[in-house]
Amino acid sequence: MQTKQPYVVFIFTLAFVTLFFLPEETKYNLLTSPLELVYSHTWSSFGKALLSGFMHIKLSHLLGNLTLFVLLGYIVEERLGHLKTLLLLLCSGIGALALHVGHMPFSPVKFLGASGFVFGLLAAYVKLIKKTS
Repeated sequence: MQTKQPYVVFIFTLAFVTLFFLPEETKYNLLTSPLELVYSHTWSSFGKALLSGFMHIKLSHLLGNLTLFVLLGYIVEERLGHLKTLLLLLCSGIGALALHVGHMPFSPVKFLGASGFVFGLLAAYVKLIKKTS
């Protein structure tokens, strides 16, 4: 059986690592908070919120998310294919934002990290494992 290359996982990983090396001030200007998102109602705020899922401030945060992202992502993308994996990740990121805003709509704390993507992959992985057993 020929394995599929995990292109989506590779591109997301490249984005995580590249954005990690941006200067701190640039990162902070690219982030947004639920409070800004609730009151601005602009596409640029939504884009900044989605982009914040690719950002990490501390190396330990990046490495923790990357470890799970790559391990789970490789398996999920091999089983689901590129397009379904991309859609899964986008829906997971948007879902994480919606839950965050719904839970704390007036929080001034900025969105940060790939946990929404990782939990989406984890859910898909569990579903795939249950399906095969």
